[in-house]
Amino acid sequence: AAGAFAGLVKPEDAAVLLLCARLGAVDTERQLRLRAEMTERADVLAAIRGVEALLSTHAADGFLDGAAPGASDAELAAAMYDVFALLFKPADRAKFPAVAQWFASCTSRLQSGGLLGAAHCLAEKRAGGMVDCFANSAYVRVNADRANDLNANFKKKKTQRQLEKEAKAGGAGAADAEKVEAPPAAETFLFGAPVPADASNDDKIAAVKAALVQVGGDADPEVVTHPAAKGMADMPAELKEKGGFVCKNLFLKAKKPRKGVESDSCLWLISVPEEAKVNLKEVSKSLGYKDELRQAKPDVMLETLGLKPGGVTPFGVINDSEVKVNVLLDQEMMSSPDNKLWFHPLTNEATMQVSADALFKLIAASRRVPTLMDFAREDAAAAVNQAAEATGAADAKPAAPALNLSHDEAQQRIWDRLKAAGIETYREENPDLDVTRPTGHSTHNLFVKDKKTKKMFLVTVRQDTDVNMNDLAKKLGVKMLRMASGAKEEFCHERGCITILHLFNNTQGTITPVIDSRLLAADSLRICTGCENPLDHAQHNVVDIKPETLRAILAETNGPAMIELDFAEQ
Repeated sequence: AAGAFAGLVKPEDAAVLLLCARLGAVDTERQLRLRAEMTERADVLAAIRGVEALLSTHAADGFLDGAAPGASDAELAAAMYDVFALLFKPADRAKFPAVAQWFASCTSRLQSGGLLGAAHCLAEKRAGGMVDCFANSAYVRVNADRANDLNANFKKKKTQRQLEKEAKAGGAGAADAEKVEAPPAAETFLFGAPVPADASNDDKIAAVKAALVQVGGDADPEVVTHPAAKGMADMPAELKEKGGFVCKNLFLKAKKPRKGVESDSCLWLISVPEEAKVNLKEVSKSLGYKDELRQAKPDVMLETLGLKPGGVTPFGVINDSEVKVNVLLDQEMMSSPDNKLWFHPLTNEATMQVSADALFKLIAASRRVPTLMDFAREDAAAAVNQAAEATGAADAKPAAPALNLSHDEAQQRIWDRLKAAGIETYREENPDLDVTRPTGHSTHNLFVKDKKTKKMFLVTVRQDTDVNMNDLAKKLGVKMLRMASGAKEEFCHERGCITILHLFNNTQGTITPVIDSRLLAADSLRICTGCENPLDHAQHNVVDIKPETLRAILAETNGPAMIELDFAEQ
């Protein structure tokens, strides 16, 4: 039983998981990723069920070795620790009551006897409560700068009692008590006079570069010149090839000021990546406005930011010495200081690259702190809608019934279809038995489900790709992805690897295939078509199949159209 858990969690991951458990963090990015990988693997749950059965039948006295934990208990507890204690939440452990009770008793007794070091289970309650998440670095940076701005040059006034004591001691306190402190001198605007809207493009670019230098940014940022871009459709394609976030910008105005916000100008400049979906109703509500933000008039933008229509850019804050315009930025694009962003340098006939860190510092130097907000991505969300539209005709006819096949019959059905396409299934020779993911296979697959809408997806990525579930959810336009169950009901699968080929048996069309576009550009893909144990690499049945043949086979099902995503940044 202990051997089934050997090597499931890498030592470097185990160290981080232990630290997270001690801190009380339960849903960090690494925990979510590893938990998803473990729950995806049928062998892990099968191994724990095996331990549950073992304890129920062989541990009459509470432990494997009798009334007290012995060598067998210590070996099994240590082998299970990383998965059962550091990855599984209390609700997950509660599904295996015998294992949970034995594990708690066993680790407690072994620790007290000096046979096991300090152990800790994820989300254990303790004095003082626990931390559920880590602070967001971008928000910390924003609020730290806001606090510094509020406290800059601030000197705490003396209390009346302090003044009276000084006066009694013969000091100047009495006189000071009657003095009225003069207001601080107005701070000089760092960027000086605004850049005229009719200045040449060279002068505008030079002004932005000079402003970036003043805040410690790149003295010679990359600039791409191009014909006037009135919208994102006019932006040069080469920008995407250069990497980073090509950004779109909105200049908006609220109808009425927010309640409780002193001197609200109602003006907002919103900057987000091209693929971000800006729902003005939701944004307005989040910012505290009763009415929806609307596009501001060109003359207002010219007066405050010195910009003309088509040239909206956060660089315009260097012209707003009166600090009338608030700035709202996408949290993801600002999450790393080194993120590359592309904006117009006060003219829509050029686009300049700037780091997230330099942009933040420039906005802060203009005497304002940007607001950060999460924006959903519309690229894959639109693809989901298109997929639904593409299957509209299928919806008009009765949906195909689900197959009622055994696991072996369903596997044979896939093999028969592949054979009809001239593709033979074979057993790999001399596989590497010591790796977690099979060497030489082209794909890694996740069967996931949206917690809110219950939509199911089979995600197929390259073998070396680690999928960030939160980022994937945003790309698919859903709320929260979790590993799905019900493979037997959806495509008659009970054990072994789940791959994109298993969708051939999802005749009822309830699962949307999501695939890394780089896989579809390959000459051939090696994919497992069925096995008994995904960790036993000696018994994978695989095929070598061309992407176009894979498309054709999946097109025969009643399912949604395939969604192609670029997982290169994951």
